[in-house]
Amino acid sequence: MISKTVGRLSIVDGFLSQQVRTALLSNLLSRESEFTTAKVTSVPRMRPIHDCEIRSSRVISAPGPALRSVFVPHLKGFLRRPAQARVQAIEVQLTASGDGDFYGRHSDRGPRAHARRTLTFVYFLHTLPRKFTGGVLRVEAPRGALSPGPESRVAGRRHPEEIRIDPEDNRLVLFPSEWLHEILPVQVPSRDFRDSRFTVNGWIHLARSEADCEPALISRSTAQPGLAES
Repeated sequence: MISKTVGRLSIVDGFLSQQVRTALLSNLLSRESEFTTAKVTSVPRMRPIHDCEIRSSRVISAPGPALRSVFVPHLKGFLRRPAQARVQAIEVQLTASGDGDFYGRHSDRGPRAHARRTLTFVYFLHTLPRKFTGGVLRVEAPRGALSPGPESRVAGRRHPEEIRIDPEDNRLVLFPSEWLHEILPVQVPSRDFRDSRFTVNGWIHLARSEADCEPALISRSTAQPGLAES
């Protein structure tokens, strides 16, 4: 397992053991019929709607207690101990991104129930060898929120910092829910569901604290996970 914290964004490669990762992927592949067209939340009515100009993918919004019981303890285990005590809720969903799918630039935090979202997590997994291209996660951070380094691409003084993260199998990414981010288009030449870009993703609700500006994950390794090319 290799972890890296870049300011308030954390990346963990080899997040799950191979046994757990394989079981999780098998679960996703067996549930193709349960995936439905993804929706976005319209503001100000906070009503889920289909909008193919903003988002195209399929999801399982409530993956069930069996999957949560496997995944959520691992996720909570990577939070710092003070943050673990502040967890109020964890939303989990499954996403399958096929040929041409994407998710435009957006923030996961919003009014009403979405206002409680503190941390966004994205766990990538897929069949091996990978049979899709694209699907890079592009995250924008407020200027100065990312540590200096080659993984930070600053467009200018008035622009946010940007990081592009390749959807490597068994990789977890976690960042503040208010940050803007997007999923770049996915290409799946076979158009086979099994070859999709899969994620277990969602949002952690934390009780508010002055420590929210600190990195959320424990990161002791200085090794650097792979990042996508510009």
